[in-house]
Amino acid sequence: MVGPCSLHTIFFATCAAATVWQMVAAEKPTLQHSHQEEKCQQYLTEDSGDLITGRSHETTLQCEEKLQETSWLQRALHIDRIQKKKIARHPVAECDAEVGAGRLEKYKNNSGDEFCRSARSSFRCVADWKENNHEKASASDYLCYGKNMRLTFQSGSSIRLQGEHDDCQWTLPEKGLQLDFFLFDNFTVPLELARSSGHAREEACSETIQGPLLLYSEQDYWNPYLAQAQALMAYISVEALDFDISSLRVLFTDTPVTEQKDGRINPMYNLVTSLFSQGGASVQSEPQPRSICAKHVIVPPGGKASFIRKNAGWDDPWAAKCTRAPLLLGYANFLLEALHVNKAELPKERVVLLVRRRSPVHPDPYTREMTNPDELEKKLHDLPELSLLQEGSELRVRAVEVALASKLRDTGREVVEASPELLDVREQAELFAHADVIISAHSAALSWMLVAPECSQVLEFCAFGNYQFVNYAKLVGLHHSCVPDVELEWGTESFEAPVGRVFSEVVEALARRQQCKEQR
Repeated sequence: MVGPCSLHTIFFATCAAATVWQMVAAEKPTLQHSHQEEKCQQYLTEDSGDLITGRSHETTLQCEEKLQETSWLQRALHIDRIQKKKIARHPVAECDAEVGAGRLEKYKNNSGDEFCRSARSSFRCVADWKENNHEKASASDYLCYGKNMRLTFQSGSSIRLQGEHDDCQWTLPEKGLQLDFFLFDNFTVPLELARSSGHAREEACSETIQGPLLLYSEQDYWNPYLAQAQALMAYISVEALDFDISSLRVLFTDTPVTEQKDGRINPMYNLVTSLFSQGGASVQSEPQPRSICAKHVIVPPGGKASFIRKNAGWDDPWAAKCTRAPLLLGYANFLLEALHVNKAELPKERVVLLVRRRSPVHPDPYTREMTNPDELEKKLHDLPELSLLQEGSELRVRAVEVALASKLRDTGREVVEASPELLDVREQAELFAHADVIISAHSAALSWMLVAPECSQVLEFCAFGNYQFVNYAKLVGLHHSCVPDVELEWGTESFEAPVGRVFSEVVEALARRQQCKEQR
């Protein structure tokens, strides 16, 4: 089932337009074609409305053979590729294969499997297959691309995928393509490979999408750590395919959670649409079936293929070796650009203290949450001088919020207490993009550290056996510390924090930040 083209030829297609951030100069290669090749390209791409007319099957085959050595997608699109150097190589080869340009080359250059092909349509995947035979092809790490496809979908059903003109014969059964997408458990992209009916299509497509269409699967629209894993892999896919992100649109493979419990737009839903539907409105399932035609369909790998939770159960030396992962840094820059966040440094150092409290968005109690905040706050107001607090005195999290903030404000630094789930997605990105020190209990909100400035410091009240943010900080290139003298587990309901100890840790973190800035 290996197709005639390598992934190098499949995934090297792009639009001639520059990508959204336009940070690097483009180099446009000159494609050398004979007159016959140009004629064949014109022949293969001539359209008459939605249908190709007057095409000779014999001539089509001759042109296919003639252009066999030319990029499959280039000849289909008749577009000269603009090459851009966007994602750097990691200096460690082992790391580059997973977190740098080598990861993109894995998708571009390896042989792909073609599961459907006709004169106009094709659907291919490159994957580390767990199983691949005539009955089933399953993978967690994959990237699939379809050309001139028809997608039929409605709420609660799988997306029926077929050639635009019902002429693409699948080599797998209807449920034979099983692509894992969620970071946990075995959730698969809900795709159904529609069998050719042998007749003309039943109805016209309600819309034809000319730009790339990204099929986006998500299971958790609350947790930003899980959502960022999905979004990271979608970003990597678009980078590997080298499409113009400004023309991209997203199709949600299941009904997304668009609102939070307080009625506001869901930040993670907003994140996906802001990043991956810049070319127009997102496409969502409705109660009535709907068909759309898409010139380019992308099925990105899901969070399970992401490296951000690799060896999350221990402090992993691999993460330190692969620090400043180019794909993470590229995604962070893309995210900030897409959300129009200004990265300019603030005049004051900013300490961000993340607070976990019940709210209309999260009415149930958090784990690792403070208790009796009003009582503790009142007690803190009774303190005549902050300096009277003993180094070893233990207070609850609210004590840190009030006492530490007060003491740091006296030094002229800015202290921001925030519950990220109460902010919209752009506000969350802005909060962390200007955070010089981040203090938090173990929390999914820490995944936003990827947009923090280069010398930022992370102080976490770590939960035993959960090292994902220890490793995540290393991959991003930030200094991370677990606050001493605080022992938490995942299910800890509440905890007390030694204010004096935390203050000392913050002072040391600010000193490390200053030293880092001087060495830049």
